[in-house]
Amino acid sequence: MRAFLFALATVALISTPATAQQGIGNSAVPLPSASAAQSRPPAVSNVLQSGVAITLVTREELSTMKRKLRVGQTVEFEVATDVARNGVTVIPAGTIATAELTSVGGGGMFGGFPTIAGKVLHLQLGERQIKLSGTFDDKTVTAPPGKGGARNMAPMMGLFAIQAGAAIPAGSTFKAVLDEDLPY
Repeated sequence: MRAFLFALATVALISTPATAQQGIGNSAVPLPSASAAQSRPPAVSNVLQSGVAITLVTREELSTMKRKLRVGQTVEFEVATDVARNGVTVIPAGTIATAELTSVGGGGMFGGFPTIAGKVLHLQLGERQIKLSGTFDDKTVTAPPGKGGARNMAPMMGLFAIQAGAAIPAGSTFKAVLDEDLPY
């Protein structure tokens, strides 16, 4: 019984100053309402979030006809347009991006389709390498106007056609994705 009275007295003493301060009158500072907190604009973040799509453009033609391509070879692309957030250009057009060829097939006389495929690795922004992800091949790039398709056909003895080589013309575009947050 003694413990119960002690606990009751302690609760009464602790709660008395809190209730006494509420009755002071006009000197109390009003707490902001929930609707006032929701009406504030969100804080502007100076971070370009991962997952942002970036359009890349080929700097030179990639072709199996010239026999210069090999698996593991790195090739350079450029960022096609400025990537801007909150009025700030974070990644300027012309920034160099690097990709690696993952498949180079020649096709040839006895079947098979010639292919060029690769994966995007990173872009160089000043001294910093920014990770990118994405893949490309000679079928999924968008060729520039006037360059036609991405494949070359060669007739063989007039009876049927074989594909002589795969090509990705200079100026072709494709999408890559920012793979890390980029503070600016």
